[in-house]
Amino acid sequence: MVVRQPYYLKTLDGALTEVPLQTWKDYLTFGTIAAYADYLPAAFVDALLQNFLAAFKAGIDDLEWMSPATKVQAQATLAK
Repeated sequence: MVVRQPYYLKTLDGALTEVPLQTWKDYLTFGTIAAYADYLPAAFVDALLQNFLAAFKAGIDDLEWMSPATKVQAQATLAK
């Protein structure tokens, strides 16, 4: 998309007014972290990984379509 085109500006204006501010903040925060991920200390990466795994663990427990036996199996796989 060419930034100088009027269509780009109309589309950007629509996105800026339709998307909630918190969504933009989250998106830009993620983009910044992703851009500098190679420069982050290992402790930061380990914390992002632990949070990620905790979210998956909780998500597995909340799945209604998954049987209890399958949840146990999924948790064991996640633990590896």
